[in-house]
Amino acid sequence: MYRFSMAVSPEIKLSLLQIQDSAALFALVDANRDHLRQWLPWVDANETEKSSEEFIQFVLGQFSRNAGFGAGIFYNNKLCGIAGFHNINHSNKMAIMGYWLAKDFEGKGIMSQSVSYLTAYAFKTWNLNRLEIRCATDNIKSQAIPERLGFTCEGISRQCEIVNGRVLDHKVYAKLRG
Repeated sequence: MYRFSMAVSPEIKLSLLQIQDSAALFALVDANRDHLRQWLPWVDANETEKSSEEFIQFVLGQFSRNAGFGAGIFYNNKLCGIAGFHNINHSNKMAIMGYWLAKDFEGKGIMSQSVSYLTAYAFKTWNLNRLEIRCATDNIKSQAIPERLGFTCEGISRQCEIVNGRVLDHKVYAKLRG
């Protein structure tokens, strides 16, 4: 079966998730629950493989509408995280990028390379003008990605997300095409 994928490096591939990935995705989330739940509000609701399947159906729908996508990040052919675009606004030529990585894969440059690739892809393929990344103000590892890749911190969005009962502020990073 054909799979939409992009080679970021010899070790890293971004592939549009397929329904058959739901077991691997659920297992990855389940194994990283404590690591992910401090920053992501959906982790505790992902209770079964069916939850991961529903997420994959959602991102496939986004892709079919040209409204975004969630790509699995594969490191040496092993699923290790997700990166993609939420709410592509073609009228205003902008999108918001999101990502997460399993704990065992941190520190290898996987996410920096993946986000860099997706940034270039969005500017070149979709002709977008603006990309945003939003990170909780306490999530230093997540903030390191846009800072490393030349995104500008434009400010703080106060009390914009509730994650497991904690009210979080976000740093808003943006990169412009020009």
